[in-house]
Amino acid sequence: MADATEQDKLFFAELEKMPRHFSALSYPEGKIAIDDEWRITTAGREKRVCRGAEALRKFLNKYCRLSLSVAESTVSGEKKRIYLSWKEEAGEGFSITVKLDSVEIMGDSPAGALYGAHRLQWMMGANGGPYLEPGEYRVQPSASVRISATPFRQGFDDAGDPLTYGDGYLDLMAHYGYNGLHFYINLFDYMERVPAAPELENREAAGRIDRLRLLAERAARYNVGIYLHINASKLSCNHPVFSRHSQLKGAQSWEEGFNVLCSGAPQTWSIYADTVNAIMDSVPTVQGVIAIIGGECLWHCYTRPYPRPEEGTNCPVCAGQSADKVVADFVNGIANRIWEVHPDSKFIVWPYSAHLWSESREQKEFIPLLNKRIGLMTCYDKDAWLEVDGIRSAIFDY
Repeated sequence: MADATEQDKLFFAELEKMPRHFSALSYPEGKIAIDDEWRITTAGREKRVCRGAEALRKFLNKYCRLSLSVAESTVSGEKKRIYLSWKEEAGEGFSITVKLDSVEIMGDSPAGALYGAHRLQWMMGANGGPYLEPGEYRVQPSASVRISATPFRQGFDDAGDPLTYGDGYLDLMAHYGYNGLHFYINLFDYMERVPAAPELENREAAGRIDRLRLLAERAARYNVGIYLHINASKLSCNHPVFSRHSQLKGAQSWEEGFNVLCSGAPQTWSIYADTVNAIMDSVPTVQGVIAIIGGECLWHCYTRPYPRPEEGTNCPVCAGQSADKVVADFVNGIANRIWEVHPDSKFIVWPYSAHLWSESREQKEFIPLLNKRIGLMTCYDKDAWLEVDGIRSAIFDY
């Protein structure tokens, strides 16, 4: 768990500073005004809906100096009430109906009601105070997956670090409409049980999974799911797993004396997939996986072979084959094994720096080989040239 430095403390103190309250503007023409006679009610005790109602109460108190109560009620049509309810539908859209004496937020789901409560705050902020223009408003997210990452992480994520994953930050993620948290892990740190290769089991894995479960439960209150950004890099060439399972010894990578698990061995696919499945079994709100499979993170025999021969890798199993085909089989093999156990999970591939091994810079041969269910994440302008006024510059990243 990270300790707060003096710079950290100053930063978080700055975050906690209250912005100026909305000034006491004259009554805006054509708008209704929320005052202390109003109250906030919810159609039930669903955690995300209650979180939205509480966030709305705090907003009105902190920025508008209003003291509204929050209560549960199944009665519709009450006057001077902001009412949060929801349908049992898929999706995260919502409708806001503003009348002269009431406001109703109807989510397509509990998540929609939460986002509707946040949108109401944005509407009042844009109006300079607790004022709303009567009418009906319909909002539908343009993307179903909206992932962000914490800016406070150093190295691999620690789910127990309060500075990295405080409730205030999770609340801000929900306010800005994110529903996914990019969680950066080393798979070898989470291998609690590996029947196929017990030499890889990690004594601290159970504790890490427990901390991740607690974080996921908190994040779920804000409708933020966990996306595992999985890493598995090189191991010592003398690791017991290689002496007892020689078929798993893949390319020597990055430097002499280190090898990766062979990407051409189906047993490797199972080891990685089983680790993810075990995490998802213990942490049900994990939504899926993100994997950089180009030049880092989820290493394979073509990632960083040392040395890199003409065959593209020094792995005797994978050498001489199409790198695009080997890596696609590797990715598909892991994803398919995860879907066998968790069919609704997402698997997102990011071919960052895949130019190191792919037949083409744009991975034209690689992408069509992926399972159609796999999502593709990419970046723009990487490994390109920019020319301005006759001056050419290489764009290495982004």
